[in-house]
Amino acid sequence: MTDEAWDQAAKHYDDEELMALVTQIGLINAFNRMNVMTRQPGGEYVAGSLH
Repeated sequence: MTDEAWDQAAKHYDDEELMALVTQIGLINAFNRMNVMTRQPGGEYVAGSLH
């Protein structure tokens, strides 16, 4: 993330929210990498299918 992007995000979120956002992005990235390693296809979920 560039300094400019961080500064823009900081206009909308406080430090705690920025940390949560960065943590969530990292977690999603980790899950995506695990799916690639295990060759799990993505994009099969259909909204409302679990009801």
